Amino acid sequence: MKNLILILFVGVVVTACSYKEVIPIEDLINIKSINKVEMHNNSGDFELSNEQIVEFREDLELLKHIPNESVKVGGIMMKIYGEKEQYIITGNTNGTYVEIDVVNVNSDFSDTYTFKCSGINFDNYKPE
Repeated sequence: MKNLILILFVGVVVTACSYKEVIPIEDLINIKSINKVEMHNNSGDFELSNEQIVEFREDLELLKHIPNESVKVGGIMMKIYGEKEQYIITGNTNGTYVEIDVVNVNSDFSDTYTFKCSGINFDNYKPE
């Protein structure tokens, strides 16, 4: 009986600790405040133009959070600057997933979230 209770307890703890709710991207990134994006993709290293930033904001709004998922990313990196915040997004070149590193420079908060790109390929951005 004690073993059964222990197994149930461990199962509940593991499930509770591994669950993350689906988080809208707007809860992580102040999309409207984005004023600068440094892009690194197969087209090189460049900064997005003002027109591209408008399109980039629209693309971010389409990302879908996938809780409890970790994916292999690389090949694409974006540094995003807002009025007071900074984010790093890494992605894979096939445009399937991105990981967003949220770091609050005013505290010790840091976390990584995985998003499905839903047809958006950040490798399609080119220098203007």
